[in-house]
Amino acid sequence: MSDGRVGRRNLITRSTAMNRRKSCDPASGSNQLKDEVYRQMYLLEAERPGSEVRLALALLHAWAATSLLPQDHEATVWLRQISPLCVRMIENSLSKDAVCLPVKQ
Repeated sequence: MSDGRVGRRNLITRSTAMNRRKSCDPASGSNQLKDEVYRQMYLLEAERPGSEVRLALALLHAWAATSLLPQDHEATVWLRQISPLCVRMIENSLSKDAVCLPVKQ
């Protein structure tokens, strides 16, 4: 009986891994990459805790997924345009948090 459970668990794990690979395929998933980055930008704008890190990770995942694409590919061009804005958003959010912390003397 435990063999069946392990087999199903492995099948689910492999299926999940395959879906992740497909979603990171820039040729078929550039809209998914954009959606994730925009979602994290929105959460950062809404001042959700930890959203700076999630936005940075979404950008890193997008750059990694598009690293083998030509420079003039739509997803690569979009990332070059949106990344500076995202970095400014992250920096502004972090500096705003730093201002709110009490100064130790």
